[in-house]
Amino acid sequence: MVCDLQLFVLGTTKYSESSLILHAYTQQLGRMTLLLKGIRNAKKGSVRTALFQPLSSLDALVDYKPNRSMHYLKEVKIHRVYTSLHRDIEKSTVVLFLSEVLGQLLQEETAENEGLYTFVLNALIWFDLEEKAPNFHLKFLTELTKFLGIAPNFMGPKTNYFNLESGAYSSFPSKSNSLTDSDLEQWEALHQTTFEALKGLKFNQILRQKLLSQIIVYYRLHLPNFKEPKSLAVLHGLFQ
Repeated sequence: MVCDLQLFVLGTTKYSESSLILHAYTQQLGRMTLLLKGIRNAKKGSVRTALFQPLSSLDALVDYKPNRSMHYLKEVKIHRVYTSLHRDIEKSTVVLFLSEVLGQLLQEETAENEGLYTFVLNALIWFDLEEKAPNFHLKFLTELTKFLGIAPNFMGPKTNYFNLESGAYSSFPSKSNSLTDSDLEQWEALHQTTFEALKGLKFNQILRQKLLSQIIVYYRLHLPNFKEPKSLAVLHGLFQ
């Protein structure tokens, strides 16, 4: 069965001397592994390989068979042209980091989630058009928790403590996973704001790194198989 699919790129793996395996998340069928034969051949694929940068938005014609673990990519073209995501060094580093996070989290084929797909695509379009958005990755990760079913609950009775493990306010601090005072205020502000209002959050680089580390802890507490992304160190290093 040949399918027309929209997808964004999670990553690629070299396969033989001339081919490439594409790890992608599709709007219609969830996570997919696609084989691109001959794409790395100098005569046929030297230009086309540039299509498969992290989180590129593509339209694809795929030979799909439900009993396969890998499917054949027959045709591909750009769905959304980004002007800055893969050219600006800061943005491209953020995109690499987010593609690694999504690559870990989005694993199930046929687990269609159009809301999640639309969220990722619209968030990237917004990020691409903004000149500067240093808080984007923080807001992206907090919004992503809603689609993963692990969103923290800031709607309950407010107290002086927020427990990262339970994802809710608590009357007493836990030994290692409680937020309070300014840390809690910053988490509340981040969750309550919108992408369009991110500029109003006056976070410096030290605070961004602290918030990102706390978010990673939150993910690890609620998603036992989640591992700290390798590109996290690159992200921290770029924004020092």
